[in-house]
Amino acid sequence: MAVFLVYLVKSTICLTVFSVFFRLLLTKETFFRITRIALISGLVVCSILPFVKIRTNHTYSLQQPVFQLEERLLSEKTVRGNNTDATITENLTPTADDQMAIHPATDENNAKNMPRYTIVIIVYWIGFSFMIVRFAISLIRICQLISKSRLIKSDGYTLVVTSKDVVAFSFFRYIVLSEKDYTDNPDEIILHEQMHMRRRHNLDIVFSELFLTLHWFNPMVWLLSRDLREIHEYEADNAVIRKGIDTTKYQLLLVKKAVGERRFTSVVNSFNQSKIKNRITMMLKKESTRWAQLKVLFVVPLAAVMLAAFAQPAVEKKTSDILQQDNPESVVKQVQSDPYFYWNQVQEYCEKKGIDPKNMNLKDIAARKHLVVMLINSKNQVLYENGSSTEWFKTLEESKSDASVQALKKMIVETMVKSEDNPIFFTFQSDKSASTNFVVHLINTTLPKAYEAALQEVSVKTNTTVNQLKKEKPLLLLYADPKTYTGNANNEVRSKEEISETFTINTSTEKNGKEETSFWKVIRKNTGNDTQTVTIRQQILSGSEVIEEKSSSPSMFSPTDIALIGVGTDMTQVDINGLKTHILDKGFKAKEVYFILSM
Repeated sequence: MAVFLVYLVKSTICLTVFSVFFRLLLTKETFFRITRIALISGLVVCSILPFVKIRTNHTYSLQQPVFQLEERLLSEKTVRGNNTDATITENLTPTADDQMAIHPATDENNAKNMPRYTIVIIVYWIGFSFMIVRFAISLIRICQLISKSRLIKSDGYTLVVTSKDVVAFSFFRYIVLSEKDYTDNPDEIILHEQMHMRRRHNLDIVFSELFLTLHWFNPMVWLLSRDLREIHEYEADNAVIRKGIDTTKYQLLLVKKAVGERRFTSVVNSFNQSKIKNRITMMLKKESTRWAQLKVLFVVPLAAVMLAAFAQPAVEKKTSDILQQDNPESVVKQVQSDPYFYWNQVQEYCEKKGIDPKNMNLKDIAARKHLVVMLINSKNQVLYENGSSTEWFKTLEESKSDASVQALKKMIVETMVKSEDNPIFFTFQSDKSASTNFVVHLINTTLPKAYEAALQEVSVKTNTTVNQLKKEKPLLLLYADPKTYTGNANNEVRSKEEISETFTINTSTEKNGKEETSFWKVIRKNTGNDTQTVTIRQQILSGSEVIEEKSSSPSMFSPTDIALIGVGTDMTQVDINGLKTHILDKGFKAKEVYFILSM
């Protein structure tokens, strides 16, 4: 429905602009057939233009309002229902405190299970239904009138003579008039209606009625529909006069028939369809010059302007193209080549703001809508959430696809726009049985790609360089330690030793085409006199549950492909260097290492 709403907005803009120019330039001209063709063509063009997709290398001021409106409408997504929640979180249900940090405003989201524009859509469909019923009632009344009237077959049409006091009208091959008109003035009226039939005006009327049904809310479409009917009358009047009917007599007849019953006018050409004064004025008006016909060409530049307004900046480029502009190295390369990238980003931010990482409050960040959450369950399904919208990818292939990158990018753009001058934060949490390879792919490929593309899009919207945006909104990723969730997980009591835990190590190795994942907890405790004890434990998993936890030593480690390190907030660079040297380099000998601040 969001796409349909965007279409209605764009077509409404086109129709409004077209209506203004049409009424200013063509409504007073006497080349009726050309004017009629121009009007119908304009309606068709205004309906097609919103579907035309054009991308530009540069952004123009004309594009900004339409582009921003489209982005805002398309960003309003339905919050997932209870069934979706149950599926994605069946193996990923945080404790009460974790829920407040990772799922901010859950109650608020559940209260907004519909997009904000839902009321607008409901009102639109009510109006649409009313117009359909109105159209159907007119057709039914015509059929009833014809079936109950006297029919006289003639050359090329059927004359319907009714005892009711109706204004004469034509409906395709039927000409309807009252007994009185049939007795007093049959020639002029029948000739007039024949002109409508020969020029197929009823096809125009049905088209305009259907068009009006779609755009019932737009007053300009109502005006254009009325203009089309008036043009029909001008064209028929002109044809009658050219057939030799006395102009004065004909004009007097129009005045005489100015009052009559109008029950079928929505779908027919009535003899008294438009204002009598306008019709008489047009009969007496001097014929327009041939040069005046060139006015219809205004549709060409108008269409070009509309296409330019609807064109989208080419913001979704390849990563290499995006960062050639003002950034020599892509964020993806930075993340993949620097094990400390994410940890350093947060440390630099905290140093710049003069705060201790321990004092960062995720609940406060979430409440201010500055947080993008990424959740991965035991089935490697991923959920992106930013407090107002969600995106869920149900398979590993979907989660690694370009669609996943684009969905996350769109959410990042939404959050950046909402946060205005404030930075935004990212947090992710995974089930312990989730694929470590996939978790790492999320943080070293999907997230930086989406962040990069989001920077480019926001740069276009705000006329700010990508480098400046990177400084204002750095990639601040926080790590919620992986968990296992059993039936009593919410009531789990952590020991004092666990609370003093400093960091976790999540490793993954490919063996015989199968991924082997291991979890290690490294616990550091101050024992007094500036001495410390370090305990290393390995967690043994069965499915999504820890079934055993045993002490380990570096000698027990085996080489691994990937190591993801959740670094405690009390760790310094010296601590991390020591960890990397003594445990990772000498023990695990990991090929890839990523350090992320663990909250």
